[in-house]
Amino acid sequence: MTKFTRWLRLPCMLFGLVLFFTSERYLSTESYFPWLRWGSVGLVVVSVILTLMLRTRLHRHGHHAAAKAWMMAVLWQSLVVGGILFYLGYSRSLGDGAIPVTVSAKVLLVLMLVSMIVGLMTGIGAEISLREIRDASLAEPLRVTRTTVGWMAVGLLLSGLIGFNFAGAKRDKSWDVSYLKITRPSGPTVAMVEALAEPLKITLFFQSNSDVLPLAREYFEALKSETTKVELSILDKDLVPVKAEELRVASNGVAVLQQKDKSELIDIGSTVSNARNTLKKLDERFQKSFLSLTQERKTAYFTRGHGELSWQGETSSKEGTLSLRILESVLRNQNYTLRLFGAAEGSVTKVPDDAAVVVVVGHDQPFLKEEVEALKVYLDRGGKLMVFLDLQKGIGSDEAIKATREADDPLMALLAETGIRYDRLPLANDKNFVVATRSPVDHWFIVTNAFAAHESVAGLSRNDERVGVLVFQAGSLQVTPQSGSWKAFETVRTLSDTFIDKNRNFNVDPDEKRDAYVLGAAASRTISSDSEARIAVFGDATVLSDVLVRNQGNLVFALDTFKWLAGESKFAGSPASEEDVKIQHTKKEDLIWFWGSVFLVPVLVLGAGMIATGRGRRKSREAVTHAS
Repeated sequence: MTKFTRWLRLPCMLFGLVLFFTSERYLSTESYFPWLRWGSVGLVVVSVILTLMLRTRLHRHGHHAAAKAWMMAVLWQSLVVGGILFYLGYSRSLGDGAIPVTVSAKVLLVLMLVSMIVGLMTGIGAEISLREIRDASLAEPLRVTRTTVGWMAVGLLLSGLIGFNFAGAKRDKSWDVSYLKITRPSGPTVAMVEALAEPLKITLFFQSNSDVLPLAREYFEALKSETTKVELSILDKDLVPVKAEELRVASNGVAVLQQKDKSELIDIGSTVSNARNTLKKLDERFQKSFLSLTQERKTAYFTRGHGELSWQGETSSKEGTLSLRILESVLRNQNYTLRLFGAAEGSVTKVPDDAAVVVVVGHDQPFLKEEVEALKVYLDRGGKLMVFLDLQKGIGSDEAIKATREADDPLMALLAETGIRYDRLPLANDKNFVVATRSPVDHWFIVTNAFAAHESVAGLSRNDERVGVLVFQAGSLQVTPQSGSWKAFETVRTLSDTFIDKNRNFNVDPDEKRDAYVLGAAASRTISSDSEARIAVFGDATVLSDVLVRNQGNLVFALDTFKWLAGESKFAGSPASEEDVKIQHTKKEDLIWFWGSVFLVPVLVLGAGMIATGRGRRKSREAVTHAS
């Protein structure tokens, strides 16, 4: 009976714990949940009772040392039971909320975590020591106690690390202690230079002993090694004053780009402190000057008057999800002139002849019929249209009104003619999402790296293992491949475990199907042998907002789309940069790093220590045996 009791108590404890937390996490809405909860608690209590019975029996038979050693088993099981009780109290104080708000709830949460972690780690040490007691009469309670206390200290250490990680996540601070790192020429930069018909002359004006010269030369020599279209020279402004005056160079610390009779200057800086920021973004600065030197400036018209996102006025001064200031800066660096385009600018009459692209970002009011007719005429002569549809502004508004607005919106009818329709229900993912607010709304903050082999996402599809696009409160698209003379293509899909959150409760329901839904689409129509109308559509406008476009994948997506519309897909991709950006993690990534830092590493260290200690003990026993 004693052997059976010793064998049964641990499975009861472990199975009870697994059943308890599994039911709490995944089955709390089921009708049989109370039976699972109290049944699992019952198994844990049975395990404690079996341990007490085993200790009592040893004491009754005169094995007092063994009974004292078995108190360590009672100790760790009591801590685990305490953790369960604290959790039940925490769950009750939480109510219908998703996160603890009151002080009492936070205290109960801390006590629950500490009790469970310390209890389980203590149990590892206690059970390892007790397992070695083959004969109750030879039990060593002091050794068992020492081992148990040592593992209890490990549990306290893990609890401290968890608290430290949590505090660090809440009070995130960073310090830049890295050395100055210079960008290298990006793929788009090399492709643009290689496409030149005539060589590009680059002259660096620096003193020979300048500390900045080796850093700047590193970038330009790397560019020269990648293409045959670069001629590089290094001069000192004071030694060649005539040449410097010809190129309008007033001081050293400058790079001059020349082609034919035109030139562009890049002011790098003559000291490391002055040049630091420019060197980190040198590829971006080079692209800006290069495009100004070699290409005609293009004009992008952004519609207004329908609630669109913008870089100007009241919208840009609000939260970052409504502002396009970063996108504006990037496009100007890409040689675009940006203009607003509304009724006051003639949107009801005609799209200007110099429009390289017309952009609609997040409208929530219908376009006038006359405005869409002007867009149709623009497309008929080979125009380019980019539409980012908005779901965020519609959250919480009356659905009947919203459906009526959409049905009455001629722009949506125009998109339908090209084979692209928009579903305004939000997409969600409770498995792969970005942890931003640590609340259920994060399930609408999703990430994807599922890109089609289409020119409008060429840069993304080549780097899908390294970059992803972040979207917040996105709708999905339905694409018909052939619609009249238009050919439509899917460009971006969600991950396959995404679902349409029909009732907006942030969780998947039985009538909500997990699938890879379409986020982005493109359509084209041949106008003539050298002209093609193109449209790019995306199911989320905030993908271009200041908050999300900081993500490298979002920036590459924006630039790839503009370059496809402009017929420059071979230059797809974003400039290289060593500038620090905020790092976002998905929930899955957070869990891996969290458990890796607070649990896996200490366990590996302890395992190595146990192996080393065990080898030392075996050698000692062998030495004693040999001596005897």
